[in-house]
Amino acid sequence: GSGPALYAGGSFFFGSGTFAPNIARWDGTAWTPLGTGVNGIVRTLAVRETDLFVGGEFTTAGGLTNANRIAKWDGLKWTALGGGVSDGVSDDPGGSGGDCCPTNAVDAIAVRGNELYVGGEFTKAWNGTTSVNANYVAKASWNPDEQSWTWSTLDGGIGMENDADAHLVRVR
Repeated sequence: GSGPALYAGGSFFFGSGTFAPNIARWDGTAWTPLGTGVNGIVRTLAVRETDLFVGGEFTTAGGLTNANRIAKWDGLKWTALGGGVSDGVSDDPGGSGGDCCPTNAVDAIAVRGNELYVGGEFTKAWNGTTSVNANYVAKASWNPDEQSWTWSTLDGGIGMENDADAHLVRVR
């Protein structure tokens, strides 16, 4: 839709009877779904002009099976950012089990022009069938001529202790 809106992401399925898996838009009057939503928890949202970037624990967005923890909603449809991210390491290597600790998630997105900086529980980012060793933080760059996203590493990523999380802050 057009005009100002509030986006909500998390772990939910309904907003006033509207089927909206894990992500919805509030226009001041009603909740509306973003296509068919995403198939897992949304942990972070970021906006660039009319694009909404969504990160979390999902693998599909609007039926795209290659979203892999990060996708873009342009107001009409979902698109993947390359092959997303994968190969996370559990926050709970001791194995307490349950729903404690996802092994793959995007927890933070910072936007700077045509670049996204992404942090979370992952060690690889995918460009087609080729991965880069991201180690918890990576950059996705939009190429307007090729209409595609390319993932790159940020100097080999970062090392993280158990129970640590990476959070990103936009710096001008």
